[in-house]
Amino acid sequence: MIIAMEEMRTLKKLLRSTIALCGGFLFSLYLGFAAEIHAAGETPGSYVSTPPFMAKSVDRPNVIISLDTSGSMKLPAYAQGGKKWDQDIHDNFDPNYVYYGYFNPAKFYLYDSDPAKQFFVEDTSTIKTSNNWSGNFLNWMSMRRSDVTRRVLTGGKVRDRNTESIGGSNWYVLQGQNEPSDRQILKSYATSSSYTPSIYPDGTVFQIANGQIEPLGVGSNNSSSTILQDESGEAVEIGFVTMDWTVGDPWVQITFKHNFAVAPVVVAK
Repeated sequence: MIIAMEEMRTLKKLLRSTIALCGGFLFSLYLGFAAEIHAAGETPGSYVSTPPFMAKSVDRPNVIISLDTSGSMKLPAYAQGGKKWDQDIHDNFDPNYVYYGYFNPAKFYLYDSDPAKQFFVEDTSTIKTSNNWSGNFLNWMSMRRSDVTRRVLTGGKVRDRNTESIGGSNWYVLQGQNEPSDRQILKSYATSSSYTPSIYPDGTVFQIANGQIEPLGVGSNNSSSTILQDESGEAVEIGFVTMDWTVGDPWVQITFKHNFAVAPVVVAK
């Protein structure tokens, strides 16, 4: 029994020594590993790898552009926060802000109503006149997100990249995004006459739809319509009315363009 107890004490001492040695070994290993990292002087580049599908010998890097093709690209490039983009009237124009777009913000433009043209051309005048438009105002009013994207990447959507011969001159005609009236943009500004031809009074509401900029009139409630004919030859007037519900629930009177002999049936959508 005495021998066994002595052997047990010896075994415990040996076991403690082994544990102490192991602990010291682990401690030394940890410090050595830390010192090895410090001595190597690793940089972030040590952990960067080139994907196998990318060439390493080219002079210029590959660039991947992923464009949004959802319906949100139809939204106004310069919309007013808190308003529905295709129903409400946006009046957030800032004269001190430079709006990017198809038009040069520092120049003025004239609308050429020639049936062969019907587009804006740069005015030779360097000041605002009673007939020209501010390029900055036109950008704010007409540009959609898709238009800005096209302008940045390719210079814009050109109707014919081989140029068009109109009136003896060659033209590059830039086209804005063409959306129907149910995806319209409505813009207005309190002192808009300072940036548009004088025939349009302050506060005129402009509709951007069907590839056109159309003045609807002054005020928050405006209507526009087109006269067609049905199969029997009877007149049919189709149009829309814009309501600004932020001013309450007002009654709006709409005047028809056509003089109907019998009271017409009105169908609202």
